[in-house]
Amino acid sequence: MAKIGKLESGVASHFVGLGGVVIFDKPANYTNATAASLANPKDVGDILEDSFSYTGEDVTMESIKNEQGETVVSYAVNGTISYEFTVMSTSANVLKTFLLGNDISAGLDSSSNWLEASAAVGIGDELATFVAPIAFLNQDLNQAILLPKARVTASPVRDGKLLGVKVSVVAEKLVTANLYTMMVYYTAKANYA
Repeated sequence: MAKIGKLESGVASHFVGLGGVVIFDKPANYTNATAASLANPKDVGDILEDSFSYTGEDVTMESIKNEQGETVVSYAVNGTISYEFTVMSTSANVLKTFLLGNDISAGLDSSSNWLEASAAVGIGDELATFVAPIAFLNQDLNQAILLPKARVTASPVRDGKLLGVKVSVVAEKLVTANLYTMMVYYTAKANYA
């Protein structure tokens, strides 16, 4: 007689909270890329409280029924893996990274203009969307979710008194020898400079 075993042999693992969001440069070639070869990891900075959420679509079941209304065949329709969050900063680096902004010369001085400024970032000349690896770290910085090929979109957003950048990411299908659409790392350690 078979005995019932446990799916989890030890203490369950829980991904709790958000400790950081890390974006990487897009690999030149996903076929040969590995998690270790993802280049130029950058923490995006403070994320607005309660703005990090899972926005993916659930897997659904569809049924094909006979004339009596009985299910004869069922099939699954895949969902999506997606998240959104609001970056609290509107620094030049955040605007250039997520809104595809460009440095422009402001050329303004207080003697002859309405504002004294030496530089600015221009945004809005193209749709702010691109593909890049992105990772989410848990609150203890010891677990990570990696979307190695994520479609990223962003837009300026106002939340109360704060102007920030709302970012949405959708995992695109990726299955290679070393990378999958979504990868979850347990017992990890985030290495910050």
